[in-house]
Amino acid sequence: MAFSHIPTQEFVYTEQQCVGENNDGGFSPPRDGDAGLVPTLQQNLSNVFALAVGHNHGNDYCCALSASNNDSSSQLHLCFGRHSGYGGYGSWDRGARLYQLEFQGSSNGNQGMQKSNFAWKSWVVMESGDIQDEYNPFQS
Repeated sequence: MAFSHIPTQEFVYTEQQCVGENNDGGFSPPRDGDAGLVPTLQQNLSNVFALAVGHNHGNDYCCALSASNNDSSSQLHLCFGRHSGYGGYGSWDRGARLYQLEFQGSSNGNQGMQKSNFAWKSWVVMESGDIQDEYNPFQS
């Protein structure tokens, strides 16, 4: 999993693919200067499954990056955090996006865990304790 503060140009909300809030209206991701982060991550899907970002306080959505196939286990997933602190801009309710990583089976030596033995999911826990915007790429 990779983390970055500023989202890349690939963080585009699509209602059919995304789960979560898209409330940071005038957001325009950087068009230049991310040095090809997402294409590089896509070339390393055996090691990286998601890119998590912050910066846009009103967003907390997750999406599978469009790919030529619909196999979510072989796609890069893009996820926003949530407005979590008392500073910054906006008046959105505070919360945090949590990630649950599950590894099953035995390791494959220096190669780490087999991809088939790995699953993950994510959700937002609000300051009130409510859970929302559950995202499970392995669930249809």
